[in-house]
Amino acid sequence: MKEIAFPNNVNDTSEVIGIINTVTNQMNNILKRLNDKDIEECDKDIKRLWNNIQTSLRLWVGNTYVGEQKEKKLQKAFQSFFIGLNDFLVFCHSDINVAYPHLKQWAHKILYRGTVYRYLGYNAPVEESNRPIEVQYDGIYVSWSKEPENNYLTSKLYGVVTFLKCEISEPYYGIDLEAFGVSRGKEREVVFPTLKDSIVTIEYREPNYEEESEN
Repeated sequence: MKEIAFPNNVNDTSEVIGIINTVTNQMNNILKRLNDKDIEECDKDIKRLWNNIQTSLRLWVGNTYVGEQKEKKLQKAFQSFFIGLNDFLVFCHSDINVAYPHLKQWAHKILYRGTVYRYLGYNAPVEESNRPIEVQYDGIYVSWSKEPENNYLTSKLYGVVTFLKCEISEPYYGIDLEAFGVSRGKEREVVFPTLKDSIVTIEYREPNYEEESEN
């Protein structure tokens, strides 16, 4: 298995998509081998895969900006990646995995259940910013925070902010980027799709410009 080098330019969409697709295929290949109990020389490949997953997650962080949507092609590549990563982690965490108990411990730390929060808004003052962004229950993996009040995130948004509170519970898991060691700053990021049966609260918060000017 090839170890992937981190690209010089994280904004080169074509290169990033190529890397993400390669790592997704590697994960699917390793998962198939583990399911088939074809584990000869898996140790080295799993170590390389771990590094490649971290590289991919760093690319996710580097291509995720508050209030901005990803390009459709990039979103599609990351969607396949996170579906594959979730399947791989769930297998590692399961009782089926008897060959690699250390992977079970690793997956236990990364698979997240609990409360997370998301803020939807505009990244610039535009005419539409007085209208809240409606929630899309489309199953796309997106960024959430374990922090209920995250000034770093909300300070980058304009206009009415749509605030979501989500409870990740059985049968679902989120993917904890903080446990991976790749979460940015104080974001405490968890990646999880927006699912209607997991949303607890939706609030529309008006901007408090007076408070902002005082700060």
